[in-house]
Amino acid sequence: MVIDGFYYIVPAPWAGNKIEAPALSSDSFRQVPAELTYNRTNIYVHSIALPPLLAMLDRAREDGVELLVESGYRSERYQRTIFKRMMAQGRIFTDIIRYVAPPGYSQHALGTAVDFHPSNWRFADTRAYAWLQENAAAFSFKETYSRSNKRNMPWEAWHWNYCGK
Repeated sequence: MVIDGFYYIVPAPWAGNKIEAPALSSDSFRQVPAELTYNRTNIYVHSIALPPLLAMLDRAREDGVELLVESGYRSERYQRTIFKRMMAQGRIFTDIIRYVAPPGYSQHALGTAVDFHPSNWRFADTRAYAWLQENAAAFSFKETYSRSNKRNMPWEAWHWNYCGK
């Protein structure tokens, strides 16, 4: 992978797990209502994922659990920007790559993945995470990078992907 003209080797567990994102147009996306996002930001997801996401968020709220979307669709270009920003802050590639998918390897490029707030290790200790583990499958969402995922990806309790029906 190339960042600012420098070549980096994509290490395991990412190597061999490149995501082939479909060609998406602006018509492919829908905005998550701002009141359902952390900091009321503009977050978009693929149009097929929005109705089940909204239904899941409504059910969680009915059950007394607040789920706020912190991240949705991210292009390969934006994923590269994340690396650049972190490197500008003094972090090195080998540190970043341990927990951040390289450009072209993130499910966020599909438009079906969302990160819930807080998108860090604290999320695993929340009622929201327990609720998702118990209920997300009913809405066709899956914890892609579970603690014991098949590809040995870093555990991301906050990362959930719409898998369709």
